[in-house]
Amino acid sequence: MKIIQEKDQQPVLPEREGYVAVEKTVNAVSLNIVTLLMGLPLMAVAAIGHFLLWKEVIMEQFTSLRFWLVLAVGMLVSCFLLIFLFELFHGIAWCAMSGLPMSRMRFGMAGGGLLFQCHIDGELLTKREYVRGLIIPDLIFAAVLLVVGLCLNCFLATFLGAIVLMCTVGDIMIANKVRNERDDTPVYIHPLQAGVYAYHKETE
Repeated sequence: MKIIQEKDQQPVLPEREGYVAVEKTVNAVSLNIVTLLMGLPLMAVAAIGHFLLWKEVIMEQFTSLRFWLVLAVGMLVSCFLLIFLFELFHGIAWCAMSGLPMSRMRFGMAGGGLLFQCHIDGELLTKREYVRGLIIPDLIFAAVLLVVGLCLNCFLATFLGAIVLMCTVGDIMIANKVRNERDDTPVYIHPLQAGVYAYHKETE
């Protein structure tokens, strides 16, 4: 099987006789920049919405040092946990959609150490499975956090929900790389970069 790729590092790919593996990835630096530029307004809207809903209660808390300390520590700890959960939910969705055991999930750094990601070791997904597993968990996770935060006046949950929405921008960029592929196109999640290898038949 031939491999057509842009990067120098070449991971070991599953063999698929008669197919060419074509790299479809997004530069990690560009991904992070666009995610921040497009995601920060989402975070601002979520914060403003939370404040408007709970203005009176929040104004009372503003003078409490304990409130700010708990919020700061909670944000710091939760962000690290959120990164893992964000990728874990992708992996669970991919395994569930493709019928693979969750033991095939692998976690690691990609994009030169700029991204933490989950991929499915040694297994191919279809483009449909990959894109759905990339986007749907993001939207569900964000919705749950935002509903909890806005309904129960938990600003930490609102903040984390906004972060998930911000990260969804990056996942949409990655999914966009395979938008022209057929739904049944086999793909392999790139273990070192943000994106996949799309498997094309050599006659195509």
